[in-house]
Amino acid sequence: MAVPPACSAEEGYLHINGVDHFYRSVGEGEPYVVLHGGPGMYHDELYPFFLDFAKSHRVIFYDQRGNGRSQMSSVDSTNFNVELLVDDLDQLRRAFDIEKLNIIGHSWGGLLAMYYAVEHPNNVERLIAISPAPVNTDLLIQCYQNQVSMYSEAEWLDLQEIWESKEYMAGNPKVHNRAMRMAETVLFYDKSKFDTFMASAAFDSITAKAAVALNDLERSTIS
Repeated sequence: MAVPPACSAEEGYLHINGVDHFYRSVGEGEPYVVLHGGPGMYHDELYPFFLDFAKSHRVIFYDQRGNGRSQMSSVDSTNFNVELLVDDLDQLRRAFDIEKLNIIGHSWGGLLAMYYAVEHPNNVERLIAISPAPVNTDLLIQCYQNQVSMYSEAEWLDLQEIWESKEYMAGNPKVHNRAMRMAETVLFYDKSKFDTFMASAAFDSITAKAAVALNDLERSTIS
């Protein structure tokens, strides 16, 4: 999606804690850092929904380590954990010379924002959580049970089949996008917004393989 004419924009990489983090900065004014959901997603999913906000603020997006275009050669619990993700955000704050962060976190990004605020309370000016991930296991289970109840039995079985397919596990972007369309449509209250979301959040070969690596880590951690 194009940047509004009144907005300045830049993008690039910041080398933080051994990982080249892809970032995109749009607009001018008081800075806000946006944390995407996942793990396994990336900033593109939120980008178009903040362009109006960027007309009067500087909005900084970045792909968290191992997500999107912030690639890692391998992912495991020693190089992908909450402590590193929190420190990545603090190093990004320093790189952009921001004294106190305004953080907007969506889903998992909302939970990451909370982790950051607990660790660095003096470095936070504002924290805005949008549909944040649950803060404990019981709430997480309730959240997933509620989401599963939104699908018909046939839809849920189809999703399970796609997620377990060889094509999905190989990082085929067409299969990932098919799964995301099936999984996410039910979550949108305003269905008219979904095509905008898919147009920006659609996986490509790079981002799909990153999602697979993080899914594998999650499965190995749970098992």
